[in-house]
Amino acid sequence: NHGGIAWRYHRGGSGTPTIVIATGALGIAEAGFQVQSLLEKRFTVLTMDYPDVASAPDLIDGLLAILDAEGITTAMWHGGSFGGLIVQRVVERAPERVAGIILSHTGLVTAAQMPGWALWLMEILPASWVNGLFKKRLRGFLAGAPPFWLEWFERVITAFSRDQLVRRLKLADSLGKMPSGRAWTGPTLIVESDNDPAVKPEARQALRAAFPGARVHRFSGTGHSASILDPVGTARVVTEFAESL
Repeated sequence: NHGGIAWRYHRGGSGTPTIVIATGALGIAEAGFQVQSLLEKRFTVLTMDYPDVASAPDLIDGLLAILDAEGITTAMWHGGSFGGLIVQRVVERAPERVAGIILSHTGLVTAAQMPGWALWLMEILPASWVNGLFKKRLRGFLAGAPPFWLEWFERVITAFSRDQLVRRLKLADSLGKMPSGRAWTGPTLIVESDNDPAVKPEARQALRAAFPGARVHRFSGTGHSASILDPVGTARVVTEFAESL
């Protein structure tokens, strides 16, 4: 518990550096279990379920509190999709807690801002419509994924209430509107796919421009789901970067 907010997180492995993994918008740690279990053979891995908050500062404070609770001074931070937005703000807020970052299948955090009318609309639409919109969007990101994953994500989204989904959108908006801190110039790896439907070529270019010294690894044909379609390749890319720190 931190600041009255309950956090649930997982710790596995025992090697260094510690890798903190921030998953996608659903914020469920086990969504990355394939890659996490491979990385735990070599590194200490922390990953968490996002609490039901709409405030980016509350989220980031909680993440740093997890490191404090585990006695970890610095870590490598891996953010996939929505998690990449979080990592961009963590490294601005607390660069001294960061050994390096991986921004995977994500765009600039400032692009996460949402028009007020869109949030208002989501709050008044019927719950079934909001849930259906999330499912439709996610299915578009999971092209080629095994049936297991399609069924898993379907169950997970069904369990979310409209208010929870709206708060997650507000969290993205809050991340986008946070005042920017000092630019990160430390070790950075950008991971992308050449056919990512969620992160268009212009968004990928903007991210690379914001981190001009970053290494870039590009998957081919894995869409927005390289960690699902190629977990071994994803773990290998992460391992090579972590071992270089």
